[in-house]
Amino acid sequence: MDTAKIGNFIKELRKEKGYTQKELAEKLHITDRAVSKWERGLSAPDLAMLEPLSEIFAVTIGELISGQRDDSKTDNTNDAVIKELILFSYNEIKNKFTFMKKKFYIKVLICFLSAITLFLFAVQINGNGFGIDCIPAYLHLHKTTNAIENYDEKKINQYIYRAKEKNVYKNLVALKEEGIEILDRDAELSGTRLDDGFMFTRASIVIRYDGITYMVYFTGTYRNGKCELIYVDGLFGNEPIDAPDCIVKLQKALCTYNPG
Repeated sequence: MDTAKIGNFIKELRKEKGYTQKELAEKLHITDRAVSKWERGLSAPDLAMLEPLSEIFAVTIGELISGQRDDSKTDNTNDAVIKELILFSYNEIKNKFTFMKKKFYIKVLICFLSAITLFLFAVQINGNGFGIDCIPAYLHLHKTTNAIENYDEKKINQYIYRAKEKNVYKNLVALKEEGIEILDRDAELSGTRLDDGFMFTRASIVIRYDGITYMVYFTGTYRNGKCELIYVDGLFGNEPIDAPDCIVKLQKALCTYNPG
C-alpha cells in the first residue's frame, strides 16, 4: 500500500469537493490532524474509514486503495468484495478484542478464587487463624446470635446446645423483665478458629441496663451442628469483683457449656 499516493489522492478529491481538512474530518467524526497525516502520507485511513470516504468522494474503495481513478468502472464486483473484506476484518478485530477481554477477566477470576481457596484452607491449628472448616461454625453462630437478639424460642433451642435443658429462652425473658435488654449481636469470623481439635467461636452481644450500654463478648464452641456458649470474656473461673451484675447474669442465662 502506497500511503503517499493514497494521501495525494485524498487531498485531490477533497479539493475537488471544496472541503477543508477540518470539514472532511467533521464528516468522518475524526480530527483534522488525522486527515493531515493521510494527505502527507504519514498514515493511511483505517479500514472502517474507507467506505465513508468512498461515499463522500463518489469513488470506489478500490480506487481509494490504489490511489487513483479507474476510468473503466465497468465492474463493481471488486468493490463489493473489498467491502465484504473490510467488514470481515473489522468483525475479526472486534471478536479478537472481545475474546481477549474475556480471557483477561477469566484469569483475574481464577486468580481471585485461587487466593480465596488458599486463604480458607490455611487453617492455623495452634493459632488465631481460620479455615474452610470454620465457615459452617461462623454461619451457625450468626443464626444463633440472631435468635438470641430476637428472643426466638424455637431457634434458640434449635441452634444452642442444651438450650432447652438449661432454660436459655426463659432466662433471657426473665432478664428482659428485669430491664436487661439485648440490643444487637454479631458473630465474628476472625474469632472462629480450630484449636486442639475444638472449633472455638466468638460472638458479641450488646445489652442495655439502667441506661448504660455494654458490649459483651462470648467465647464458645461449635460441635455436632450446634453452638455452645462457654463464658463471657474476663468472667471465666472466678468472677471479678468489679464485673457488672447484669453481665454476670447474662453469662449464667446463656452459657450452657458442660466440661463433663
